[in-house]
Amino acid sequence: MRHAVIIILLLSLSFQSLVKLGIVAWYQVNKQYVATVLCENKAKPQLKCNGKCYLAKKLKQIAQ
Repeated sequence: MRHAVIIILLLSLSFQSLVKLGIVAWYQVNKQYVATVLCENKAKPQLKCNGKCYLAKKLKQIAQ
């Protein structure tokens, strides 16, 4: 019984890190798509956001 509780606690603690890693990996693979389609600041190229605004928004969304 103790081992099951320990495994469940370890999985729940590592889940959030794995989700963040998945989002960052998806962003890195699809950086061009995010920058051209999903970026909120694409009308302001002087900011050189390149989709980082979208990434920050998604990471903040899962942190809540």
